[in-house]
Amino acid sequence: MLVGCELDVQHRGGFVYGIKGSKGQVNQGGNLCNSGRFGYQYMNDVNRLLKPRVKENGSWKDIEWNEAFEHIAKQLKSSKPSESAFTVGARLSNEEQYFIQKIARAGVKTNNISSFHYMERGKGYTENSVASVPFNELKFARAIWVLSPEMIKSNGVAAFAVQSSRKKNGIPVTLIVEGNNHLMDHKADRIIAVKSRYAFIKAINYYLVHSGKLHASFINECTEGFDAYKQTLLKEDYSSLIYASGLAQDVLESLAEELIKIAETVMIYAEAGTSSNCAMEINNLMLLSGKPGKTGSGVIALKSKNNSQGLRDNGICPKTAPGGRKLKDAKAELEALWQINDLCVETDFSIKERLKSGAIKNLFIFGEDPIGTAMNADEVKSLIPQNAFVVVADYFMTASAEAATLVLPMAFPFESGGSYTNTQRIIQRYEAEMKPKTGKNNIEMLNGIAEKVDVKPFSTTEEIFLEFASLLTVKKEVVFSFSATDQDNPSNMFVFGADNLVLRHQKRVMELLKK
Repeated sequence: MLVGCELDVQHRGGFVYGIKGSKGQVNQGGNLCNSGRFGYQYMNDVNRLLKPRVKENGSWKDIEWNEAFEHIAKQLKSSKPSESAFTVGARLSNEEQYFIQKIARAGVKTNNISSFHYMERGKGYTENSVASVPFNELKFARAIWVLSPEMIKSNGVAAFAVQSSRKKNGIPVTLIVEGNNHLMDHKADRIIAVKSRYAFIKAINYYLVHSGKLHASFINECTEGFDAYKQTLLKEDYSSLIYASGLAQDVLESLAEELIKIAETVMIYAEAGTSSNCAMEINNLMLLSGKPGKTGSGVIALKSKNNSQGLRDNGICPKTAPGGRKLKDAKAELEALWQINDLCVETDFSIKERLKSGAIKNLFIFGEDPIGTAMNADEVKSLIPQNAFVVVADYFMTASAEAATLVLPMAFPFESGGSYTNTQRIIQRYEAEMKPKTGKNNIEMLNGIAEKVDVKPFSTTEEIFLEFASLLTVKKEVVFSFSATDQDNPSNMFVFGADNLVLRHQKRVMELLKK
């Protein structure tokens, strides 16, 4: 789903027995990656959570929904707004993400809203899909550069689209390989081995700026911040960048010349293995070469999860309001829409630091498993407040759920309905086809919390969608921005977008491969 694949779920009597590609806008041939086609087993898992659970004297006890909501109400009423924090997973629908941040901001009166998925990773992923090249335009490219060979495993449909363009349209594929990442070597026409993708891209940018071999008209008419970027970039030591890239100077400069000469070049990378600052330098390169907005030209940034883009669009970040604007700029509109007059617009803080300091007394985690997917388990465990009220909403008793005080069972997507925004910012709706085995769909669950903090409940996902869509901004003309970076920042704290479902599936795949 992260690239926008449509699925047909095959089920009978509540048992899911298969998944097929639905020949959607992206997967027109019905293609699916291994997670999409084979990752459905969790839907039949008998260990699924069906009732809320509360931890009493170290043991779990099943309770009714109303009792769970009362526990939440009691804790919130006995705490200051700033002592509560909400984290939201990229697996959730637009409607669920929007509703959770509304509960936090309009009801609890806190701006402690974030996602472990993007925590402390930097701003390089914020606008990287603004001018994403549609997959159906790959056939118009004259060259494709792949910076993330691992996409063949994690983004199979995207990899298939690249290979289809190579085979059917004769478009040469250049593979940029960092380290021992040779998964796509057999599907490329040229392999460029580098020591650092960040240094490689930044060195190309330096060469283009220093030599003046730029797309000047595009920069002048469609961008902002070039002069400041140029000033900062040219302070770098070019020979050091060349050395760090691992390429000879003449080879790197030849590649830079090629990028300028071939206007219809598409560069593809996956966020999961690309640092935020590297993503920003890729964006800078696209602007220097004048590629965004042209057919078969520009960048495709592959998000890590089915609704990673939704996190950005729905304001799952202290600085960002639903619709993508700065929270302070949207304050008046949000207060009018939500019928409040005290929207918290404090943004100069780090959620991670507030968690580490113990300032958070109530932590709500929706659809994420930070402990189970942590790259450094001890570091992440230190973020979960000790002796605090921790609520985890998920499908199963994950490692994070085991560390909680209260666990809420979430309904599956096809039990709730809603929409996702894929990696190319296309909103895709899906319907509720089955009654939730948990007794409540996810909107009904959130309504139970919302009513405890005086937020008006929603009747349908469509009602939420219309409210969230009313806040989406429409820009008459896109102005692209240059952003300077000082060093690489590979600071991903979690694998698989902090999502336990992907972790479960990958573990199962590894077990099958061992047999």
